[in-house]
Formats: sequence, structure tokens, C-alpha cells
Amino acid sequence: MLTGRLEKWILSGGYGFIAVRGANESAFVHARAMKKAGITVVNIDDEYEFDIKYDQQGRPRAHNVERTAEGFGDTFDLEASGTVAYRDRVVRTGGW
Repeated sequence: MLTGRLEKWILSGGYGFIAVRGANESAFVHARAMKKAGITVVNIDDEYEFDIKYDQQGRPRAHNVERTAEGFGDTFDLEASGTVAYRDRVVRTGGW
């Protein structure tokens, strides 16, 4: 399994990106993968262990996601919408 930190979450789209530790890439992660692991709230900088699968275009996707440590960044409920969270800022893009 790989490890990494949640660096971005797009709440309105239900997905985010985990920066893969030791690599210069990020893995796409969908809210379904988080919910499958029992995760209903995400924080920027949460730490995860995960496997990588590649989509048809060769892009990395996180699977079998497990949170190993809670981050101190902004917190987002996976059921809400309208916010894009980056490691260094939060941008409101619509209503709740």
C-alpha cells in the first residue's frame, strides 16, 4: 500500500486528490471510495494508506482507502456541496 495526504477536495464533485508520499503525483479519490471505508468527513491533510489502480487514460485512482491520521486542515462533510478546498485556501463555489 502507498501513503499520502489529502491535498484537495472538491465537495461539489464528490472527489479529491491525495498527494502520494515519495512521488511527484497525486491520486484521484472519489467520495464512494471514502464512504466504502466508513469515512463520511474528510480533512485537508488527512493521512491515508491506499492502493492505486489506473483508469483507461492511465491516471492514478486511489482504492482500498484507509485513514491513518486525521489532518488539521479544513473539514468537509461528504454529503455537502459547493466548496473546493485546497491545502492553503478554501473557495466557496455555491450554496450549501
